Amino acid sequence: MKAPISDFPAQFIVDQNGKKTAVVLDIKTFESLVDQLEDFYLIAMAKDTINGDDGLVSHEEIKKMISKKK
Repeated sequence: MKAPISDFPAQFIVDQNGKKTAVVLDIKTFESLVDQLEDFYLIAMAKDTINGDDGLVSHEEIKKMISKKK
């Protein structure tokens, strides 16, 4: 199982006021975070598809939309 995102080590770059402006991650951590984000994205897409909200518009719906604009 992957570590929670909050458990990843990070170094921060700060400005002259001490405000965090950037983060530095090692490659392994970065790749792990990207993998987790991709997993979350795919899960969200699957849920949308299961719930019928896949973002696709049927041919009939497009024809109706076009006819309304005329």
